[in-house]
Amino acid sequence: AAAAAFTESLQTAPVETEKLRQQLNKEAAPAPTTDSLGIDETTPLTDLEQALATKLAEVAATEARLAELESQESTQAERPAKARERINELRSGMDAISASIESAPPPGELAIV
Repeated sequence: AAAAAFTESLQTAPVETEKLRQQLNKEAAPAPTTDSLGIDETTPLTDLEQALATKLAEVAATEARLAELESQESTQAERPAKARERINELRSGMDAISASIESAPPPGELAIV
């Protein structure tokens, strides 16, 4: 189950990251007009400030999500190499233990059975 989730995340993280990038670029491309935002001369400054704060918060949240996905992608990409390294370490340890078991015991000590 964990291997399947790992494989799935390796496949979905780059796609999701690209979707978020495209969304950021898409939203940044068309400059909104005052009409499309529902702004006219009678719109209070406090409403404008609140709308701006909301949009800035949305951008910050999207950028944070993008950074999180990029971090996950990087971490997931490193996992196979780290796992292979750990497996090699464990094999070396097993070989060392096996060699010590098979070697002759020091003088005056009994052999390990």
